[in-house]
Amino acid sequence: MNNYLFSVYHDENNSWRSTLEVQCREIPGMSRILAQIVKDHPGERFSGNAKHLQRKLEEQETSIKKITGKIDEQQQKLESVNDASGNTSTLETLYQQEALRDEVLKFEKSFLDFKQSFHQYLLTVI
Repeated sequence: MNNYLFSVYHDENNSWRSTLEVQCREIPGMSRILAQIVKDHPGERFSGNAKHLQRKLEEQETSIKKITGKIDEQQQKLESVNDASGNTSTLETLYQQEALRDEVLKFEKSFLDFKQSFHQYLLTVI
């Protein structure tokens, strides 16, 4: 594989991994906020929404772990690909990188949309 492409994809995967790690570190804080809201506002109106958001947080965390695993697998494939041009495994690895990119971008949008909903919920509690 072209060394330039390898370097770009390797850096891209590292960047995604860093972003996912930051997002994963946000989840426990968000969970604590939800727990505090339920404690301070025991009514069903707040607890129902908080429980829904907590389930969504758990889904986000699961997705982060799944995508991180795929990034790790892709990094290994990138490192093991033979530099011979026209190599089938090279083309397959390139296509897998593209598919992974789509999945990461879709997740990033999902996480940002969720985070926006979370903060909108917080505004209703204040």
